[in-house]
Amino acid sequence: MPEVLEPPVRPYETVPDFFPPPVPFTLPYTGERMRWAIEIIGWTVNQFAHRMDMSQGSTRQMLAGKRFIPDTLGIWLETLAQTHLTFPKPLGWWEKHRQPVDVDDTEDAAV
Repeated sequence: MPEVLEPPVRPYETVPDFFPPPVPFTLPYTGERMRWAIEIIGWTVNQFAHRMDMSQGSTRQMLAGKRFIPDTLGIWLETLAQTHLTFPKPLGWWEKHRQPVDVDDTEDAAV
């Protein structure tokens, strides 16, 4: 039976209740879970392979379950994915801090 690991500890104890609870995972890490983590992080499979200095073929073999996924890689990916779930990008941040653009075409038209 695979070993069940507790998800990473949240970095702050004051995390609001509206964040989703951490999702438990098991080792050995599976290709299906690896694909989930890569998607949650926001990478494509090719971006992940590039960041890890791995060939795309090796990465796809891991995702298909044809190549072993090292525990350290699984734990690292899981930690990143859990962080993205716990601390998603703030909604509406751009609208609140964007500076209006002053469009004055009169000077350009006179030139």
